[in-house]
Amino acid sequence: MNKLLLITLLSVGVIIAGCSQNEEETKTEDSGQSETTKSNESSDSPSNTSDFLQPFEGSTDHIHGVGYLQQENGIAFASHTGLKFYKDGKWMETTGQNNDYMGFTAVDEGFYTSGHPGKDSDLPNPLGLKKSTDGGRSLENLGFEGESDFHTIGVGYENHAIYLLNMQPNSELDAGFYRSFDDGTSWDAVEAEGLNNSPFAIAVHPTDENIVAVSNETGVYLSEDAGKTFEPVKENVQGTAVYFEGDRLYYATYDGESNLAIMNLENRSSETVELPELTNQAILYLAKNPANEAEITLLASDGEKEAAYITKDNGENWQQIIKQGTAVAE
Repeated sequence: MNKLLLITLLSVGVIIAGCSQNEEETKTEDSGQSETTKSNESSDSPSNTSDFLQPFEGSTDHIHGVGYLQQENGIAFASHTGLKFYKDGKWMETTGQNNDYMGFTAVDEGFYTSGHPGKDSDLPNPLGLKKSTDGGRSLENLGFEGESDFHTIGVGYENHAIYLLNMQPNSELDAGFYRSFDDGTSWDAVEAEGLNNSPFAIAVHPTDENIVAVSNETGVYLSEDAGKTFEPVKENVQGTAVYFEGDRLYYATYDGESNLAIMNLENRSSETVELPELTNQAILYLAKNPANEAEITLLASDGEKEAAYITKDNGENWQQIIKQGTAVAE
């Protein structure tokens, strides 16, 4: 394995990726919790939408993932205090499972995540690797509870192939880049020849588990052999967000201003996407609506405050839904 992948590089260039001071407080508060409990689901799991979601306004509080969840028919923002949903022009938040989510990745059946338990949670700290198939009401344990907090995770939308960066050794894995094609039952090291720096973001092809893209501080890279080798898509620039839609790779970069492009995997042709005005903001996360191919949501940050935008016409028009770290409803 490339030894450079063992270096802790979650903070890259001008973009933010590290834990906040509040997150460290969460770790301290929860450090006394039992790390031996291995239940598949938390007891804090309301049974229906009316119980689980309530109106929300105010700060979105350190977002570490964005994705469309079919279970809630809305856009989920994984924050320091649980999931926030933007749906039908309004903002909602969960009444339970208000965990500090990291590595959040939406898939067809729900989402995968890691992070730390919320203040009222009985889950071990850190969460390890978790999966939800009911919109976040319950979390299934896929391993590493009480051991690992994975900030950088990519999961295939349909195949559920998992690629992740493990920053600290745990009982099963050394520090490094790994993949699992059986929902975390077994893990293989990713050789990652051609990468000179650790990934900031990971995206996995929705149906082909062998195709994976990463961004890091030197660019955007693509592998078609399950991470054995990577070739550059864009080099000599800060890579930020990566996302697959079918055989198209969306990738964002930052060189003093944000750029968003789409590469066709079949012929390697590229086109750019018109962006809203992002002054000194890098795109950290982006997601496409599976039910509307023209709809894109992106989240950007200047290192202090976050902004989110949505377009329903492939970038011709953008609506801002988070401004200066505060939710904006219609």
